[in-house]
Amino acid sequence: GQPVDAVTLGPELESKGRLDAVGWDYLGQVALRVPTPDNAVEYARRVRADGLRRRLAAVLHECEQMARSPEHDPEDVISTTQAGLAELGKAQASAGRSIGDAVSNRWARIEAIAHARADGSLAMSGHPTGVTGLDDLTGGWQPGIVSIVCARPGMGKSSLAMATAFACSKAGHGVHVFSLEDSEESYADRLLSRLSRIPSSQLRSARLDNSEVGRVISAVSTLRAEKRWQIDETAGISAEMAVRRMRACKRRTETRVAILDYATLLSRQRGESPHEAASRAMVTLAASAKHDRIAWVVLAQLNRDVEKRPDKRPVLSDLRESGSFEEMSKMVVALYRGAYYGGNPRPGIDYAEGQYAPSHEEWQRQVQLLVLKNSNGPTDTVIARWDGPTTTIW
Repeated sequence: GQPVDAVTLGPELESKGRLDAVGWDYLGQVALRVPTPDNAVEYARRVRADGLRRRLAAVLHECEQMARSPEHDPEDVISTTQAGLAELGKAQASAGRSIGDAVSNRWARIEAIAHARADGSLAMSGHPTGVTGLDDLTGGWQPGIVSIVCARPGMGKSSLAMATAFACSKAGHGVHVFSLEDSEESYADRLLSRLSRIPSSQLRSARLDNSEVGRVISAVSTLRAEKRWQIDETAGISAEMAVRRMRACKRRTETRVAILDYATLLSRQRGESPHEAASRAMVTLAASAKHDRIAWVVLAQLNRDVEKRPDKRPVLSDLRESGSFEEMSKMVVALYRGAYYGGNPRPGIDYAEGQYAPSHEEWQRQVQLLVLKNSNGPTDTVIARWDGPTTTIW
């Protein structure tokens, strides 16, 4: 059932010990007399198979070396092996496509979004952020790219990440959260607080009346049903390890969005500066976003220089000291809460010139989401709501 020519017949004769009796010279003469360009597909198949064998051997050799080394955790070795094999399988399954097919598929997706909007359904090109105004402006967190959420401490970065996790899970998308700062217990407190509307400080003290207990039990029941929402509290992991752990769960949870809270807590290699570590992490996460077709949302802490300015709203240049964050990210969203700094709201900063100043209560419950960079659309400021006791943003 295979083509018969010098390329295929030679190894066959050799495997049966008959090649010397026939000789390569004779096979060459036959090939010259009977050219077979139709067999080019078979030649390509053999080259492809040999190449796959070499790459497979390389992956397995690397994993074997890691497995024999006491420096590597067995769980990481398993994740690396799974990711390596999955990447090989995906690479072999995809042979690329014509630009015409790519454009046609993209247009079909745009049409589907347009029809869904016309029918009143929630539809966007990316995955929901948890804030309607931000979804309307950006189309959500876009797959295939790294988006940055940056701010000073206390502005609501983790709250926006949690809002994203809730919205994605509700939409049926898998989400993987790497909570490098908060423990699993702290993260659970904030989740329960958001759903029950009971301050997390009150939950931690366990001082609840009967009605509040009922609300917490209802929140627990809701969260128990979440099977596609992963939380990983392992401290000191690297960007490479985060990618491996996400890939290990991706098939089971159908992960569409991965959230890293936050970037400066990633481990560094020996002798590596924070700037170099951040740059290496961004390269790793950008490659994963493109290869795995997911949206990486990376939280970043800004330094105190922001607070030295009269206008304390972050600007894009504040990221320049954070490695490749500004350069490699395709979308940057900064958070600012003027009420955090006290005083009164200022025109042109906390509200638009020529408009009425917000009341004290409105200002306390206001957070600005500044879209500083958006490769897929416009940049602007979105005004969102903030609830301090439950650290909720929407």
